[in-house]
Parts: sequence; C-alpha cells; structure tokens
Amino acid sequence: MCIRKTIKRWWLARQGLFANAPENISSKIHFESPVRIFDKAWIEDDVSIGRYTYVNSGRIFAGTTIGRFCAVSWNVMIAAPEHPLSWLSVHPFQYSPEYGLGQLQSYNEQAGATVIGNDVWIGANVVIRRGVTVGDGAVIGAGAIVSKDVPAYAIVGGVPAKIIRYRFSADEIAALLASRWW
Repeated sequence: MCIRKTIKRWWLARQGLFANAPENISSKIHFESPVRIFDKAWIEDDVSIGRYTYVNSGRIFAGTTIGRFCAVSWNVMIAAPEHPLSWLSVHPFQYSPEYGLGQLQSYNEQAGATVIGNDVWIGANVVIRRGVTVGDGAVIGAGAIVSKDVPAYAIVGGVPAKIIRYRFSADEIAALLASRWW
C-alpha cells in the first residue's frame, strides 16, 4: 500500500471512521466525529455528515448534507447528477468536461443542495434525487425513489415515494422538533 493511501486511512480512522475505511471516500468531506462509513460507500467532495451517522453502501454525491444520528442502509444513491431533458441531447457531451465542450457543474448545480435531516432512516436500495430535503426523523422505506421533499417524521415509500403515515402526532412532532435532541 502506498504512503498516501496509508495516510488517508490513518486520517479517516483518527476522525472516527473505521480503520479500514474505503479508498473511495473523498478527503474533502466534512463530518462531526464519530461517523461510521462502511467499505462499499462512495462519498464525493462537498458532502457533510453529522455525528453518529452511519453509511452502509451506495453513493453520496457532491452537494449533500446529512444530519446527525442517521442510518443509511445498503445501495443508497443520494443526489446523483441528472441528464438535462430540455437540452439538445441527454448525452453528457454538452456539459461534462471529459468531452471538452462544457462544465458538469453548469447543469447539475441548478437543482440545489440535497439535505437529509437528523435521525433519518434510509432503507436499502433508496434513490434520493438531487435538490430534495428530507425532514428530521423521517423514515424512507426500502426501494423508494424520493423525488420531492419529505416532511419531518414522515414515513414514505414507493415509486415515487409517498407519505404512508407519520411516526408521531402533530403535537409530538412539534415537541420533538423544538427539543432538537440531536
């Protein structure tokens, strides 16, 4: 193992991640220690993760903020870049620097930041679109595709994700949000 990889693993372990943290985690992520990131997670630059959150596997793209005490299950995709449906072509040659004609950020930054609140549980095989906000205490059922904002303490599921019910009464939700226990 080269010196750079060894230093990166040491740095990630020192920050509260597993000692065998994967190589596919950007060293430019921001997080509060401790955070647990498992071997099959891919995390890009400009991602912020709150303390006591864990990420099992999947990919978290740039421009994402994840709160504290969140549980991210297997094969989760958060804030993936999208193809422009109103442009001449859906192919990335128009905006991806690798084709020499444009800038990736010129299209994909238009959707805005993706925000996952505190104490959110994201089930296996979930896709959360770029620019979506998931409220505190929400639960996203396995296999859901989240294309719209999710209210605090809502349980959502399906394709596209819809509210199934709320975890608590309106008064209890108000009290939990006011407590900011996380």
